Amino acid sequence: MSSGEEERRFVSWRWREGGLACGGKGPLACRRSGSIRRVRPLRWLVPLLASLVTTLLPHTAEAGSTDPVLLIGSAAVRGDSAAALLELTGTWAFDDVLQVTFPLNVVVSQGSTFARFPAGAPARSGSYAGLSDGLGTGEIDALEKAGASDPAAAIIHIDGHTMKVALPPVFEAGPVRVLLYVRLPGEGTFLSNVVTPQVAP
Repeated sequence: MSSGEEERRFVSWRWREGGLACGGKGPLACRRSGSIRRVRPLRWLVPLLASLVTTLLPHTAEAGSTDPVLLIGSAAVRGDSAAALLELTGTWAFDDVLQVTFPLNVVVSQGSTFARFPAGAPARSGSYAGLSDGLGTGEIDALEKAGASDPAAAIIHIDGHTMKVALPPVFEAGPVRVLLYVRLPGEGTFLSNVVTPQVAP
């Protein structure tokens, strides 16, 4: 038997017996009964891993890029509770908002009182008890059924980073909670951060 055949049989035996005892740098050194035999590294593994990384990374980036980024940077209420204008800065996937099927919603609440502003659809206001401790994704179905159309409420301006919203006279002086959400079929519900601007008396 040649030394090469003996070495391959030895390596195969060591794997069956529980793995190689290896150490050192460069080619792997494997011990058996006090002697050291050298085994060539698995050179085929490097191009295989490189191929897998090249194949998988573009698909990972594409999957993540579909998630809308909803972020409110600042919020201020101009005017008073009788005629208030909410001004927002931030980002809300504006290119998608221009599509009819992208359901961006702005929710302004104070206790259980709310106004909801769907982009491209009539706003609604009313009362929903679930808002008293904030809005969770599991409460959005009930929120969208609550209230009634309110002609005094509307998104009057929106672009990539600024938005102006006419608030209906349903809010008292004091802080209001403002957040954005989007529900995408097959992808889930996405919520922004919450900001709390003040409505003047």
